[in-house]
Amino acid sequence: MIRKLLKMWIVLRPTHWLILIALCVLTCAGYWLLWSEIRLERAFKPLSKLGESLSPDQHASSSADDFDYEEHLVVLYNRVPKTGSTSFVNIAYDLCKLNKFHVLHINVTANMHVLSLPNQIQFPIYINLVRKPLDRLVSYYYFLRFGDNYRPNLVRKKAGNKITFDECVVQKQPDCDPKNMWLQIPFFCGHAAECWEPGSSWALDQAKRNLVNEYFLVGVTEQMYEFVDLLERSLPRIFHGFREHYHNSNKSHLRVTSSKLPPSESTIRAIQKTKIWQMENDCTRVPTMLSDIDQLPTLQLGDYTLQFELGEPTAQGKEVAIKELRETPERQKEAAKELARLLEAETDLHYPKGNEEWLIRYLRPCKYYPESARDLIKRYYSFKVKHADVYNNLKPSNEANIFKHNILTVFPNRDQCGRRILVLELGKRWKHKQVTLDEVFKGAVLFLEAAMLEPETQICGAVVIFDMDGLSLQQTWQFTPPFAKRIVDWLQDSVPLRIKAIHIVNQPKIFQVVFALFKPFLKEKLRSRIIFHGTDRESLHKYMSPKCLPAEYGGFREASRIDGDQWYQLLLKCDSEFDTINSYGYKKK
Repeated sequence: MIRKLLKMWIVLRPTHWLILIALCVLTCAGYWLLWSEIRLERAFKPLSKLGESLSPDQHASSSADDFDYEEHLVVLYNRVPKTGSTSFVNIAYDLCKLNKFHVLHINVTANMHVLSLPNQIQFPIYINLVRKPLDRLVSYYYFLRFGDNYRPNLVRKKAGNKITFDECVVQKQPDCDPKNMWLQIPFFCGHAAECWEPGSSWALDQAKRNLVNEYFLVGVTEQMYEFVDLLERSLPRIFHGFREHYHNSNKSHLRVTSSKLPPSESTIRAIQKTKIWQMENDCTRVPTMLSDIDQLPTLQLGDYTLQFELGEPTAQGKEVAIKELRETPERQKEAAKELARLLEAETDLHYPKGNEEWLIRYLRPCKYYPESARDLIKRYYSFKVKHADVYNNLKPSNEANIFKHNILTVFPNRDQCGRRILVLELGKRWKHKQVTLDEVFKGAVLFLEAAMLEPETQICGAVVIFDMDGLSLQQTWQFTPPFAKRIVDWLQDSVPLRIKAIHIVNQPKIFQVVFALFKPFLKEKLRSRIIFHGTDRESLHKYMSPKCLPAEYGGFREASRIDGDQWYQLLLKCDSEFDTINSYGYKKK
């Protein structure tokens, strides 16, 4: 029998051989698919039970009205690496038994038929965490070299490589290529191949669309507590106890990279010029404005982009925050929580409740003392009530005149201490018959309100230069004691901003008459910060580096000056922000 089979085997034609090979391949593939199905069935057993528990009517119905969320709640978290996901997921593991839910960890690294959501799960709830793209890239860069405290004995694949991120950028090595930031957009974009093409406008649009339309909640790594808090309040069936566990356990920052150096200012600027960073930042940007402005206002001036700096504080700013403001993540959260509690007693005050960024604006100038911040808020809004004639409907579109006369501007750069520089030219540039002092005050208020939006300015503060060159006798008559008192009350008691110095330059002798009006209202702290320089540029340079000043003030900053009208064009784009600012305050009686 065997001999007959061998003879038949030998005489088989090539076509027969191909058929036999094809049959073998199909048989093996069939067994592989069967085994894959068995594995997937085991992996998704909790989800299968959920599907079986639904009645036929529930399967057929697509209406949310008939769906029992408490019984069949499924939360999907497609975790992005280096965004704090380990800290968050470990809280879920700790509390899943107590809250009676399953944590199903699915690790998908290939193109497989894993799950068809519409057929398996009705109304899944999507959540996620995002992180500022450069911070995430830098964290991952050092993580691959030094590991973390979560598994300290595990040797990472770049162990021994001591090149800093700054050096990597200068040498244009692949590990710091901006293309490596292209990760959060694909996670929100989906499974389409184009989602993973760095720089794809289609992928960005799709990611934004999914983020807005499909996700229940997307948190921010730096605000993990707020993310957990919102989840517990909105989905207590699963997230009950998460807030307390996060706050009191060691899970608030479970995974810390063992060694990490912040990137330099030049590195940050270089990365932020890239298309990839701009797109990732656009997708994951956290609004720091109070209104519904959905894009950061910018104004293009040749090769220079004029914009408010609403991003993360610089390394210099962070150092100032720690040394001068006592700022730490723990103190920030505790102080914000206490300030929110204190403000509950202000029943006549309308403010953005639950907005921690808004609370921090007042905590920073008060060095995180909640009672002092509460008092500052009360003085700030009481001042607005007292001077309602000035603050009524105060917004850029109503104050074009002051900016078009170009007597008030802000330098595009900061000083050597990271402070904003506001300049008022109330001498020969000031046409007092065309621009009133009230208009000058309103323009200064608009600038400082805008500066309050910037975390860097909240921390480092601002300096003011009064250029009195050409001040005339007729102009001095415009100043009155009530106006002087209003300015002083505003600067020393009611501005939620650190005014670090007021420099008087180019003042003629007649300015002494003007200053005499202000002097009786000055307290020692503000008085000590008013410095008279006249035309002595060396005196000015003792306080402000020539590198930060233009030639007219003895400096050698080459960047072109931004005039008042150009700033006005940018402020106009924030009109709705000022509408929102104006909506807060004490209720009219």
